[in-house]
Amino acid sequence: MPHKSRETAFALLVTLLFLAAAGFVISRHEIWRDEAQAWLIAKDSRSLDDLALRIKFDGHAATWYWGLFLLSRFTSSPLAMQIWHLLLAAGAVFLFARFAPFPRAARLLFAFSYYAFYEYGVIARNYAIGVLALFLFCAAWKHRRRSLLLPAASILLLAQTISTMYVLAVALTIVLAGECILRRRAERPRFLIFAAVVVLIGLGIGLYQSIPDSASIFSKSLSTEMQVDRAYYIFRLIGKTCLALPDPGPHFWGSSILTRFASAPITTPLFSALFVLFALAALFDRPRALAFYVMSTGALCVFYYAAYLGYIRHHGALFLAFLAALWLSADEKPLRLPGTFLRGAAGWARRAVPAVLVAVLAVQTAGTAVAVRYEIELPFSQGKRVAQYIREQGLTDWVLVGDIYYSLAPICAYLDRPIYQPFHERWGSYALWTRPDHLNRGMSQIQDEAERLSRETGKEYLLILSYHLDRDSLATRHLRPVAFFGGSIVMDESYYLYRRDKRTLGVRS
Repeated sequence: MPHKSRETAFALLVTLLFLAAAGFVISRHEIWRDEAQAWLIAKDSRSLDDLALRIKFDGHAATWYWGLFLLSRFTSSPLAMQIWHLLLAAGAVFLFARFAPFPRAARLLFAFSYYAFYEYGVIARNYAIGVLALFLFCAAWKHRRRSLLLPAASILLLAQTISTMYVLAVALTIVLAGECILRRRAERPRFLIFAAVVVLIGLGIGLYQSIPDSASIFSKSLSTEMQVDRAYYIFRLIGKTCLALPDPGPHFWGSSILTRFASAPITTPLFSALFVLFALAALFDRPRALAFYVMSTGALCVFYYAAYLGYIRHHGALFLAFLAALWLSADEKPLRLPGTFLRGAAGWARRAVPAVLVAVLAVQTAGTAVAVRYEIELPFSQGKRVAQYIREQGLTDWVLVGDIYYSLAPICAYLDRPIYQPFHERWGSYALWTRPDHLNRGMSQIQDEAERLSRETGKEYLLILSYHLDRDSLATRHLRPVAFFGGSIVMDESYYLYRRDKRTLGVRS
């Protein structure tokens, strides 16, 4: 069998294994509010113009929402979103397994590493499109001398995902522009101009869509004040992100086992420093790949510092930048470095890349095992079970009133109906990320709203709360508990259900 055929067969096998394993975990995964948010916005939109108005408070590009909008014309089940996301993630896995210039062990492990499998595979958000676009650019980079259209289109798509991916898109644009300038690419100038227009349009639209509306709670000024603790924390992210090994436990998500140890304040930044030095050494004689890594890593750290600190799903872009830089460097002719020490260090680091990459991906695969264990044992969010309970008890026609408003989206997604949100004084399914006129809604105001709606409709009301009411509060408000759904991986997506106690005798033990 020819080499290319063997590599394609290997990539297909890896992708099929990924689809089978990730598909099984997805069948056990309950979507949480961020996943439900995008699905509900798309499903509730009547047109693409309406969709554009609804997403302006979220601060994300529209590409992910466009796909969900199309899917929601055929079904109201969020499972369609999960399947679509799985296919996008599988596309990225295939590109990596087929075209990445790494050993087969690394390409196999990547499919089951923490980011590829769990954060950007099982959990359905817009990151998968970004990873797919990034790998498409890397695969097309080898053929850039023949055409720039595919790299340009990849940048356009990459810029239409999420802010961290937008940073990578800008870095790739600079590298691509530098490549054209250095090589004085004058042939077929019309295609070169067209590629440039595609990239600039993509970056412009992506930037415009990523800036939230001024009324959004995400609209805030950049942090420019020097804070040593914040900078120190961000530098430590490089090492934590590279390993991506959660601390085992019911609330593993977003944690790192590195922080468990007393020596973490010393060992974590030390590991970050060693990782950065290794990356710089491995790329030192490949100026284009080195420039991309330095620009993207530096810009991401600035973004985390000044704009949004984020969570592990956002920090994964640091590791993706490292992978992409190594991938791009494989098709770059190395420079002859001056000095024996520099040549020796770069040569040693370059030879060590396969072993280091396999080791890092093996650790991340162990992180996937931690995530999968708890996905199977525990509900990720209790929203699905609350929706099932409401259906089974025949409460779907009741007046449903909920608080805290941003935790209600998973219930609405599975129940396929809105819940009244006193915080924003509206019926809604997804969270409206705007600042309300009032400071807050206390329990008295929430119950008053429920009572009013009950009188207007002639139906009983059900309170769905993300917090517990004590016995005295229940007795005073003539409420009684109906059910409690706790123990979810996402800590604030446990729910307490209450209804009016017509006996007005309080709660009996």
